[in-house]
Amino acid sequence: MKKTIKGKKWKDGKPIKGILNELDCDRQIIFEEKETGDVVKINAMLKSGQYALYSEEYLPATLEKSGHKKADITLAMIDEDNQKLKYYVADAKSNIRGEDMIFKLCEQWKAGLKYVRDTILCNMEVLIEEEENIIVFTRKFDEEKIARMVQKREEELDDIVKNQNVGIAAAKLLMTKGAKIKKEYELLKLFSEKKFTYCDRYIKEEIHKFEVCKLVYNDGTGKYEYLLNVGV
Repeated sequence: MKKTIKGKKWKDGKPIKGILNELDCDRQIIFEEKETGDVVKINAMLKSGQYALYSEEYLPATLEKSGHKKADITLAMIDEDNQKLKYYVADAKSNIRGEDMIFKLCEQWKAGLKYVRDTILCNMEVLIEEEENIIVFTRKFDEEKIARMVQKREEELDDIVKNQNVGIAAAKLLMTKGAKIKKEYELLKLFSEKKFTYCDRYIKEEIHKFEVCKLVYNDGTGKYEYLLNVGV
C-alpha cells in the first residue's frame, strides 16, 4: 500500500492526542467531549489499499504546544491508488449559545483546516477527487437566536451611520468601533447561513460551508450521541 503521509500506527486502546494516528482497517472511533460527556461514534470503513489518519486536538509537530487553536476531531480518509481524499474537521459543543462560542468555533475550524492543508493536502500528489467536511456536533443549534445576533449587529451599524456628524475624536472612535462591529456582523451573517471564511497561505479569502449534526439522547447510555459513517 502506498502511503505518502504516515502517522503513528494505531493498534489498540485510545488514540494519542495531538498527533496523526494511522489505521488501515475498519474501526469504530469513539470521541468523548470531556466537559459534557457527549459522544461521537465514527465508523471508519476502509477498503483494500486505503488508510486513514485520525487525531483529537491535532497540532502539527512544527508548532508550539500552547497558544494555538485546535479542532476536537481531524480525520483524513485516503486512497492514494485512486487519488482520492476525504477529510473531516469537526468540533463538539453542547449547544451554540452565544457569540463568543461562535467566534471560537470558527477559529477552531480555520486552524484545523490549515493543519490539514499544511500537513496532508500539500504532501499529496495529484488528486482527482477531494472532499471537505466541516462539522459541528451539538445538542442545539438555535437559528432564531443566531438571527437575533445578526440583527443586533445590523442595528448597531445603522446607529453608527446615523451618528457620523460628530467631532473628529468621536468620529475616530466610531470608525474603530464600526470596523469591529462590521467584521462581527459579516461573520455572524455567514454563520447563520452555515458558512465561514478562511484565508489560505496566499491570503486569499474563501467561503466554506459547515454541517450541523444534532446529538441525540440515548436512554441506554444516558448520554447524547451521534453516529457518523465515513469511507473514501
